Amino acid sequence: MTSIAADGTSAGALAPPTPELTITADGAFWSPFAPTVRRGVLDTDLLLSRTPRPLQRPVDAMLTVLGGRPEGADSTLNIR
Repeated sequence: MTSIAADGTSAGALAPPTPELTITADGAFWSPFAPTVRRGVLDTDLLLSRTPRPLQRPVDAMLTVLGGRPEGADSTLNIR
């Protein structure tokens, strides 16, 4: 996931929020905050799978993403 500034420049890669598999009519998302509609268009930045059934598909997609995260990333809170 990359943050884009108002002027269109990239602010760099950001860690996705803590995973919480969320199933909607639009698919399976990383977080309950992910299935956001902006100007009538679904924001798919945190979309894991358009196919929520069988449930094993989005679970496998989430596990694949989690497998690519660095060790300890699940406990980093970034609070200062």
